[in-house]
Amino acid sequence: MQLLYHGVESFTKSVFAKYLMNERIINLEMLLAHLERTVQELDQVIQSQGARIDFLERDLKKTSIELGVLRESTHVAPTAEEEKPPHY
Repeated sequence: MQLLYHGVESFTKSVFAKYLMNERIINLEMLLAHLERTVQELDQVIQSQGARIDFLERDLKKTSIELGVLRESTHVAPTAEEEKPPHY
């Protein structure tokens, strides 16, 4: 009888261990899905910010050129803040 009980106990522990392993796998799969979604969302943010930075750089360059043309046409000397220091 004790051998039968030991067999049932061993079987129960085995089933419980498999259940716990399955639960851990399910939790890891859910975490992985969440992390994949987060990575996709962050990738979209990075792409959007990159496009915005490109636009702002082009706009700044255009504005700098326009300011230079305006300054030349009006013969206005650059201010001290706008002049490059001598070490440039």
